[in-house]
Amino acid sequence: MDKIITTSELESRSTGELAALFCRAAHEAAQHAPGTRERRNAVVSLDNICRALAAQKPRGF
Repeated sequence: MDKIITTSELESRSTGELAALFCRAAHEAAQHAPGTRERRNAVVSLDNICRALAAQKPRGF
């Protein structure tokens, strides 16, 4: 990935959009060797997307 997907970019996304971004970032991470800038950006983006998805889960489940 050329850039990190930030939490502020993810705030207004639907669950479906977040899922699609997750797939894209996971694919990007798999395409690049460990230690490369592209892989680091994809992994950080994946972490941000996971947090955004977790924030959308209803509490109590």
